[in-house]
Amino acid sequence: DRLHALSRVVSRRGVPKAEKGTVIVHLRTGDVVEKDRRTVKDMLHGRIRLIDCPNMSPQIYVRPLSYHKQLASIYKKRDARRVVIVAGKHQSEVYTKSLEYINLVKQSWEQDGYTVTIRFGGDADTDFLYMCGGQFFVPSGGGFSHNIHRMRQILELNKDDIQYPGIEMASQLKQWKELELFLSKQ
Repeated sequence: DRLHALSRVVSRRGVPKAEKGTVIVHLRTGDVVEKDRRTVKDMLHGRIRLIDCPNMSPQIYVRPLSYHKQLASIYKKRDARRVVIVAGKHQSEVYTKSLEYINLVKQSWEQDGYTVTIRFGGDADTDFLYMCGGQFFVPSGGGFSHNIHRMRQILELNKDDIQYPGIEMASQLKQWKELELFLSKQ
């Protein structure tokens, strides 16, 4: 399959290793955030599927703050102390809501005692490799996170990740509720 072919390229190019104790958080920003008619705070309030955005799949791209709070608690038990939020400028010219989203997620992790840095708008290939090499990876919704999650599995770089099938693609509310229940037991 195409991801196995890509894994050979990734292996040849090399995966940079993030500092130990660092959680790499991918946020899907750009068009899915900017075109959504709801406020960022509404998007972060609960499990909300993307709606009214042509040519995009109706899934949960923006994970609620409760997801980040649960993960902050879990990763603290695993001795993580730093977070790097990685987000791209995906198919958008305006980033007002995306930047608000990033900053609210950043504040949430900081409130839980983490030191947080942001990588925004970098080269997608470089970001892909960087996220593959993190000790811990937190996916967002969407295909890019799904591919990173799968690449980490193929390259066996995911041993410290939360092992929940479909964590990167919990796109239906039923799947999301099951994921939240699983995280609450960690």
